[in-house]
Formats: sequence, structure tokens, C-alpha cells
Amino acid sequence: MLCFFRGMAFVPFFLVTWSSAAFIISYVVAVLCGHVSPFLPYISDTGTTPPESGIFGFMINFSAFLGAATMYMRYKIVEKQNETCSFGTPVFNLVSLVLGFVGCVGMGLVANFQELAMPAVHDAGALLAFVCGVVYTFLQSVISYKSCPQWNSYTTCHVRMVISAISCVAVIPMIACASLISITKLEWNPKEKVHYPSPPSTAEFRGPDLGFRLPQRELYSVGVLLLAFAVQLYFLMDYVFHVVSAICEWIVAFGFIFYFLTFIQDFQWFSALAAHPRTQTNYRGISRSSAVPVQQASLTCRAQQAMSPGPQAQISNGGERDQVSYQLLSFVFRPSCLLSHNLFQTCC
Repeated sequence: MLCFFRGMAFVPFFLVTWSSAAFIISYVVAVLCGHVSPFLPYISDTGTTPPESGIFGFMINFSAFLGAATMYMRYKIVEKQNETCSFGTPVFNLVSLVLGFVGCVGMGLVANFQELAMPAVHDAGALLAFVCGVVYTFLQSVISYKSCPQWNSYTTCHVRMVISAISCVAVIPMIACASLISITKLEWNPKEKVHYPSPPSTAEFRGPDLGFRLPQRELYSVGVLLLAFAVQLYFLMDYVFHVVSAICEWIVAFGFIFYFLTFIQDFQWFSALAAHPRTQTNYRGISRSSAVPVQQASLTCRAQQAMSPGPQAQISNGGERDQVSYQLLSFVFRPSCLLSHNLFQTCC
């Protein structure tokens, strides 16, 4: 448990915990209030009706903020890793950061524009969040492979790529099936009966098996029976599309959560602390410590990588290692850190 609070590891850990709680709490409240069916509602359905809409909006907004902060820190970490042991991914790193920010904006749209109130804006935000999120995980998986074995184990890389592949496979039927649904509603019941409208002056007969209202004068009309069956099948297909789309949506959402969970190990050796200018030298948001003790990360690439005969740097199990400690001075944390530093100077 303590490893989650080493360095900056608490940021992705808090993101994973908070996002999981947002989905689960909204679902439980919506089901207990009878606003959605307990069997496979859309994630957005659990945040459409008060009181769960307030819970969903607040928690997803904060999840978007935590996601943006995590992505920015990941960007700075990869940037400094690439400077130390060049593995040539600055373009992937920058593109993934931009796509990640766009996905976080999409999460904000989903949280603030409910599904039934403004469906066009809500659906656009969901599309941005899921598509950009899937591309972000794929690019980060590529970066992880390129940084092996200096900064990531192959097991971590394989896990990230598997999660990315599953999310990519799931997002396609999710979008396709959601676009084929003809109606938008919160409660889906596969046993719903379809009523065929008949003239008010005509006696009606209710079929014992099919459950359709058919005019008595056309009771034996094969054409009307086929039409009624087609209508029933049409609404049944809507339910099938809903189930497939909802399953894929939950898979992609928790795929993102498990993917960010793999960032915890990378964040353990970095910290966001304000440093005294006489003891540290800042460089592009990263500071190298010379006097302040921090968590240290052993760079697994060799000091003279250019002199290495091998195609890539290997992990050195013995002898001297280049031990460099870095501190992330993220813009997210700088105001509070500077305030703490000023208070420390005042007290001393």
C-alpha cells in the first residue's frame, strides 16, 4: 500500500480510485432510485436523472482534471527519459498528450451535458473521450516498448498493449451499435410489447402469444401479422444493439482505468516539490537535485551509451550506475509548492 504514495504514484492511484468510485456510486444510486435497469445500462444513463446526475457530473469532472494532470506528468517523465536514454519518441509523446487532453475535454462534455437534455453534445463528448483515449493508450504502449528495457519491463509493456488492443476492439462495435439504436431511453426491457394502432371504431383482439393489438377484421390477414412481427423484431434489435454497445462501453471505460493503474510504477521515482534555487537547477519543468534528498531512480542505460557496442543499452546489475534524481515541477502543483516554500522561509 505504501508504494502507492511513493513519489508521484499517488496521482494515477487517486485517478484510478476516484474514477472507479464515480462509475460504481452513480450506478448504485441510479439502480436504487429505480431510474435505470440494473442489467447493463449505459454509463451515461447512470448520470442522467437527479440525484445521481449531480454525483456523476462532479466526480467525472474531477476525474477529467486528474486525467489531464496524470497525462501531463507522464509526458514530462517520458521527455526526460528520452533525453537521458534517447529512444526517439518525442512526436508520439506530444501527439499522445494532445489527444489525452482532447479526451479529457470530452469527459467534461459528458459530465456536464446530460444524455436526454443535449444528446448531440453529450454524444460528441463521449466520442472524443473514447476514441482519443484508445489512441492515447496505443501510443503510450508504443512508447513503453521503445523505452524497454531501460525504463519499463516487457511484462508491463505487454499488459499495456493487451489493454490497448482490447479497448480498440471494443470501441468499434460500441460506436457502431450505438449509432444503430433508433430510440434513446433509460430503461430497456426485452419483453416489452409492441402495440399495433387500430382505428378507434373497430373492435380489437389481443393476441394471446404475440401480445399485439390487431383489428378484428384483419385478424387473418397474413400481411398484418408479418408487419407486426417485423415491428417487434425491429425493437428487439434495438435492445440487442443496446446490450452490445453497453458491454463494450463498460469494457473500454475500465480498460482506461486499468491502463492508468500501470503508470503507478513509473511515477514512484518522481516527485513535485519546490526547490531552493541555490540547491537545484530547473530544466524544462524537470529539476535535478544536488542537495535535497529525494527518491532516486537508477538509470538503466549506461553513461556512455554512444560508446556501447550493442544496439541498445542493457541493464547493469553490478558496478557503477548513473543515479540521477529528478523532480517534476508541474504547473499543476507549482502554486501550492511555492506557497509551502514561502511559509518555510518565513518560519525559519
